[in-house]
Amino acid sequence: MRQNYLTKMLFTKSGGKRSHNRLVVLLNSFTLMRQLSMKSPTRSGQFSKRVLTIVRQIPLGYVSTYGDVAAMAGQPHASRAVGNIMRTCSTPGVPCHRVVAANGQVGGYNVLAMKYQLLHNEGIVFQRKRIKDFKKVRWYCQK
Repeated sequence: MRQNYLTKMLFTKSGGKRSHNRLVVLLNSFTLMRQLSMKSPTRSGQFSKRVLTIVRQIPLGYVSTYGDVAAMAGQPHASRAVGNIMRTCSTPGVPCHRVVAANGQVGGYNVLAMKYQLLHNEGIVFQRKRIKDFKKVRWYCQK
């Protein structure tokens, strides 16, 4: 949908100064969003570190949900933030594929087929796009 919106914004035939102004506004917005995303406050950095530490603790053959990881990291309502951390994580040794959606589905991931394969290799069984016996393989570390 975003691509369609951008395409419509950039390539409409309204022409002239109005199209140019929309393009300038769009590029300025994009630049600002990019700058804001690169400047992460210390608190956010600490949250990311806690999330990655928790994800490293998920044992082989088990999964945890984005919400579970957020709660264990001290921010129970930050499941989307955990998803974004998992999506952008390229740190070796962090099993991002073990973090799944609360309904037992694999959830968002860059390459879904790879996530399915990694979980399958660890002994996770799927039944239609959901993890079979999800409650049995769901891991939650209580402190």
